Amino acid sequence: MSLSAEQHAFSVIAAPPGDAASLQEALLLLDACSPAALNSVLRSLSRKQRLAWVTAIASIARQMPQAAVEIVYRVFLLTFPDRDGARHYTTLLESERITPGDMAHLLAVRRPLSLLRYAPSAFFFHLFGFLRVKIRAASLRPAHASTGDSSAVPSPASISAAEPTSKKNQQSPDDRNKDDIEYDSERPSIAIVIHRAGTGFSGGAERLALEYARYLSEIASVEVVTTQARNYLTWKNEFPKGLQNEDGILLRRFPVKNGRHRLFHKLSMLLFRSLSMILAAGSPPSSLQKRPLASVFWKMLSPLALLWMRLQGPHAPDLQAWIKRRNYDFYIFVTYLYETSYASLPIVADRAALVPTAHPEWPLQLPIWQRIFHDRRPGWIFLAEEEHRFLRQWFPEMNDGPVVGCGLASVAQLQTLERKRAAGLSSFRERFSINGPFVLYTGRIDPEKGCRKLIAYFLAFLRKSNARLTLVLVGTEAMTVPAHPAIVTTGFVDDDVMQAALCECSVYVHPSPYESFSFSLLEAMAAGAPVLVTAESDVLRGHVIRSRAGLYYRDIDDFIEKLTVLLREPQRFQNGPHYVQKRYSHEAVKGSLQRYVLERIGAQ
Repeated sequence: MSLSAEQHAFSVIAAPPGDAASLQEALLLLDACSPAALNSVLRSLSRKQRLAWVTAIASIARQMPQAAVEIVYRVFLLTFPDRDGARHYTTLLESERITPGDMAHLLAVRRPLSLLRYAPSAFFFHLFGFLRVKIRAASLRPAHASTGDSSAVPSPASISAAEPTSKKNQQSPDDRNKDDIEYDSERPSIAIVIHRAGTGFSGGAERLALEYARYLSEIASVEVVTTQARNYLTWKNEFPKGLQNEDGILLRRFPVKNGRHRLFHKLSMLLFRSLSMILAAGSPPSSLQKRPLASVFWKMLSPLALLWMRLQGPHAPDLQAWIKRRNYDFYIFVTYLYETSYASLPIVADRAALVPTAHPEWPLQLPIWQRIFHDRRPGWIFLAEEEHRFLRQWFPEMNDGPVVGCGLASVAQLQTLERKRAAGLSSFRERFSINGPFVLYTGRIDPEKGCRKLIAYFLAFLRKSNARLTLVLVGTEAMTVPAHPAIVTTGFVDDDVMQAALCECSVYVHPSPYESFSFSLLEAMAAGAPVLVTAESDVLRGHVIRSRAGLYYRDIDDFIEKLTVLLREPQRFQNGPHYVQKRYSHEAVKGSLQRYVLERIGAQ
């Protein structure tokens, strides 16, 4: 990042608080490029300066409540909240049940006694809340699987929030919630187990489960065994219980007994901080073998991790009981993160395979996963070479398995998509009033997906290049997006609009450091768009290197340089369609999956 842009951002922070858009832009830039320096400046604010911020935020709240919440968190807590916290305080501001000053007083101080300096009444409010939380926590106990192992629950998710289901995907009145059905005795029976499923979801794991069900239905009788939940943040039972047919796929849904608990986020932070004192970020648990004392403390986190998983959800005891009772010939569990895999896989491990959809994240460092990844009974199906390599390094004793991936579409459909880009249409630009070239991101607009850093990098690119370029964010917003004339958000769009966006964009950018496969990147490649990805993700970087369809960046200066190259020389990066058609069409993937499953069934 250029020094002038950084100096400008610091001058905005140091000056008396101004308009919300300028403050947001400055915070984004510094948070992405100089977080330690930004925290140092914010910590140095005097009580008088902090009160000036509170006054300014009061006016910002009337214009942009979400921006006010973000600024309060960043200035007073030196961090940005999870989406639930942002939504909660934004709602309180909009309903006038709390003032920005109240919010700042309650959130600003990291030590409760410091509240006495700001507002004595707020201290007693905090104390009451703290005691209530302690009493509530004392009544909770970790749920255990009835398999002889005290590890029966889930871990955190990075799957995107559910989207509304279209009418064509809703169940017909003829669907019946049958308890069991008769299968063709000459065909094997297969269950694909996942935390939630449906044709109205935008999540990658959910899409993979349905595609695998379609592939395997050609050789077997297949059911997708899942919960009634649509939203992974609440686990509220929204789908009907029992058996439904969606687009030719049988889904058997079971109720979630408890939604996500309010203490989950606090417990997550406690575990994260505890792990950070034992293991470096991205370090495998196997590195503790030479540190016996650290290994002891690491193992002591198991009971707390079990409680944390219980609070995370989804807890569906009827699903687990069904897995015990129903004798399928083979099981495929999708995603290691949830109780649907963690509690049920050990029950049928000798007739099962796990698709981990894993990446090097802090929850994978918890000690509770040893019993899953070091179990010699189940098989493994990997989505990318990089996922396979890193899991074998993290868990050396785990079984090996094939890298299968997942298909995006048939070869014919992929070729049609490629031709649409060559036709040079402009329906997407016209629909969203975009003038000139644009950079596209698709997916959940979320800090966890790297979107805050992407926005900061893009604004720095504009400041340095003076280019006439727009950043278009397609997807559900889970963070505050700055109001800027060069940034456009569309919300959730249907498949036709998404294809138009991929065909018309000048560059597709993917900033997420946590990916195990990435449908969205491969779809952009299939359309022929040059791609720019973060080097923090080995999977994304691997796709770019193998395909020769784009570039990867390591920091903000690299981002500016690489984006400039892609915009000036797009003809150098046109190999994406060939790469996807050869490796990730339905025809290229389903045969490998079918052979592997039949071999496992035959070996039983």
